[in-house]
Amino acid sequence: IETELQGSLSNYDLPPPNESYNKKLSDILQNFSNLMDDGAALLLVGAAFRATLSYFTKSTVSVFLQGTTGTFKTATAGCIQAFFGKNFSGSHLPENWSSTGNAMEKKAFLCKDALFTIDDFVARGTPSEVSRLHRDAERVLRAQGNQSGRDRLTSTTALRGAYIPRGLILATGEDIPNGHSLQARCVILSIKKGATDTDTLTALQELAEDEVLAQVMSNFLSWVAGKADAKQVNDLMKMAHSDCMIKLPTSGHTRMRDNLASLM
Repeated sequence: IETELQGSLSNYDLPPPNESYNKKLSDILQNFSNLMDDGAALLLVGAAFRATLSYFTKSTVSVFLQGTTGTFKTATAGCIQAFFGKNFSGSHLPENWSSTGNAMEKKAFLCKDALFTIDDFVARGTPSEVSRLHRDAERVLRAQGNQSGRDRLTSTTALRGAYIPRGLILATGEDIPNGHSLQARCVILSIKKGATDTDTLTALQELAEDEVLAQVMSNFLSWVAGKADAKQVNDLMKMAHSDCMIKLPTSGHTRMRDNLASLM
């Protein structure tokens, strides 16, 4: 099935599956494990692949990568987004928080079963500008968490359905959107300066540019498609989710444990 998306979404482009591909997935995952000093980048990889399974079980979690300038958060997000196309990078991501809420909502709907990165949440400017930014974040991230959206009326008062995110949202920013309830719908990863290994980041960027990451995703999708019995996949996902829940601490917000298990 061919798709033809416009603007920044045209960078969603996977190569054909390649059965003779011999790059070791364990080596790629090791790079991501080494990228941050706490291994948290593996959760970002989990977000990329969890997004593709939204067809079977809808994703109700977003990932928010927070850090000040110089923490390489956008470059890291670019490597994760590159699983969906070699032209994605830290300077070429699908969306930016400066766009309107309507635009972000529609793009999150179009990016079905895929990761959708929204870059650079910075709550600066006039009070009205800051308020609008937090309002848009509330709208978009809550829609992901609740799998619901805002219905609208056309000019003839006919009901037009809501645009609900159909993949998984990865957001980056120096600031974090307001609201405990909203934050509970996200896995927030905060990066400190010096926590990112730049040599490993460079190696991952080269893998992205060489289409290695997109090839891994293409092969994964081909493998899943061969087993795409909805009940079988759902049962496997439930089992894996339960196993991860057992390994997580019981303290803290129940939804946070569920969110982490979803990515793991």
